[in-house]
Amino acid sequence: MKYLFLIVVLFILAFSVKAQSVQEDVTLSQNPISKVELFPNPTIDFLTVRLEGVSVRNLNISLRNIIGNEMPLDVEYLAENEFKVRVKDFGTGYYLIAMQDEKSGFKGTYKFIKR
Repeated sequence: MKYLFLIVVLFILAFSVKAQSVQEDVTLSQNPISKVELFPNPTIDFLTVRLEGVSVRNLNISLRNIIGNEMPLDVEYLAENEFKVRVKDFGTGYYLIAMQDEKSGFKGTYKFIKR
């Protein structure tokens, strides 16, 4: 299972988007178009995540470094679909944030850089 996750992570990185600001459209079963924004990217202290066009009720969030190790998660909710993740104590490098909500069908994994 660990190797499968690592393969998926490497596949995602191979086809990743720009590092400056991540904005992705996601097709959902209930909401046809949703936008996920991660900013600032690259980041130093906090990563802000904004979800638009999707209503999440019970969002599960996980954070992993580039080799697949799970990182401690310190989340501050700013609004209904916006939150901040503390990354200040992380080492410099690439990280993946994965989000999933069972009720809305929303799920996605996004890459960001910690300076």
